[in-house]
Amino acid sequence: TTTTADRARRRPERAPCAMAANVPPPGFRRWENKVDGRLHSDPFEDTAGPFWTHLSERRSGFYCDAHNCNAMGFAHGGLLATLADLNMFVHLEHGGVTLNLSLSYIGIGRKGEWIEAHSEVVRETQNFVFVEGKIYGAQDRLVASFSGTIKKAARRRRTETPVPAPNTRAAAESRL
Repeated sequence: TTTTADRARRRPERAPCAMAANVPPPGFRRWENKVDGRLHSDPFEDTAGPFWTHLSERRSGFYCDAHNCNAMGFAHGGLLATLADLNMFVHLEHGGVTLNLSLSYIGIGRKGEWIEAHSEVVRETQNFVFVEGKIYGAQDRLVASFSGTIKKAARRRRTETPVPAPNTRAAAESRL
């Protein structure tokens, strides 16, 4: 069995969970996906979130607002799965795709709480990253645990700039 002291040693110090005016804790910035080493916005995550990430501490979170809740007024399970999936990617430099995500719901996240995911890489190969993590609500209440596998994106080689295809209409008119 693990004690409270054991659990506290395994996770970094966290900011207070109840956030005022949807402001994330210090050090967090808006999450953006990395594709080919560049940052891109994700329309689904923008609609479901906003999500915030503290990259140096490998933490991600969101302020649970009304649009994040199910009919019972708790953080929606699909949103918690999205947070877990997003948090696995803080360990990658060039993106990838989720091959597997397993999530166990243990508690509930409530409207008005800062909900945060922490994860760690348990194994990494040339092509895959294996991650385990936990999601916490207010007062360090365990909300869910998760594990997953990511297939790393292949790094694309830089090639010469492709020559644009000729304007077919202009080419056809020139033959007249």
